[in-house]
Amino acid sequence: MTGGVTFLATYFATKMFAGPYTGAKGKIPSWIFKIKNYRIHIHHWFISFLVSLLLLKSYALFSFAEFVILFGGSLGITVHGIKNYHDWKHIIVKE
Repeated sequence: MTGGVTFLATYFATKMFAGPYTGAKGKIPSWIFKIKNYRIHIHHWFISFLVSLLLLKSYALFSFAEFVILFGGSLGITVHGIKNYHDWKHIIVKE
């Protein structure tokens, strides 16, 4: 139950802080880097997905409740980014 509550809380908190649609500025700036002719966008969903993988790898460091809360939270952020933006898969784009 706790993981589901955390999932929903982080999903809607992310919705409040992120831009309302693809390309819109959110309250927290995006991490976008330009290297030569490429634009690299480190999406919030990608960061939280990596955190989820790290949590899965190191679950023994946490109590069960801590793991469920952290994993539910990172999953909420990941789902928000993939569900709400059509450019979610564009991490490296040639300009």
